[in-house]
Amino acid sequence: WIADTGHNRILECSHEGRIVRQFGSGNPGFWDGANMDSGFSSPHGIAMARDCLFVADTGNHALRRVRLLDGEVKTIAGSGVLGHDIAHEYVEPTKIAMSAPSGIAAIGDIIYVAVAGQNQIWQYNLNTNKLAVLAGSGKLGLEDGSGVGASLAQPMSLSAIGQQLIVVDSAASAIRALRLNDNRVSTLLGKGLYDFGDVPGKPDVARLQNPLAAC
Repeated sequence: WIADTGHNRILECSHEGRIVRQFGSGNPGFWDGANMDSGFSSPHGIAMARDCLFVADTGNHALRRVRLLDGEVKTIAGSGVLGHDIAHEYVEPTKIAMSAPSGIAAIGDIIYVAVAGQNQIWQYNLNTNKLAVLAGSGKLGLEDGSGVGASLAQPMSLSAIGQQLIVVDSAASAIRALRLNDNRVSTLLGKGLYDFGDVPGKPDVARLQNPLAAC
């Protein structure tokens, strides 16, 4: 599966490179439907869970679900309008206006979303249909801590390794780790919010510039 960002679509491809199915019409839009009778806008991160593909639909500021059995595309979080609401378990997820969800990862029944425009990591529970903030105060920064006591800087990508998430913190040119048993955020690589470069070496010496993804 490929997030074909510039063409506003998700592609299902064979290992030989043949396109099997297309989700999204190819034109930017925000509507649910089946296969090509649906609309995406600059989708980025994708993750698999429960025979479904979950998509960070960045341009629509929404989290979408593609049911692979029949190709149904459904919005499960985000109003489709740019906003900076706080994810809250007592609010219907599709009523929450978010800003530029970009990265996504799945562990069990939880979908984790890097909400780049709000400098936070959110979680969506597939069992309860609830959305909540997992980490990040919302303030642009590079500070370690637990949950909202930490600060992130435009997190763009998430990778799951065991019971932790590797966070690519783009604006801080940093790689962070989010430990899921206590929501502790720690910095693996990166020095400061505007401290970047092209330097190899040990983690306390090495520098990156605007990293976007890791796996």
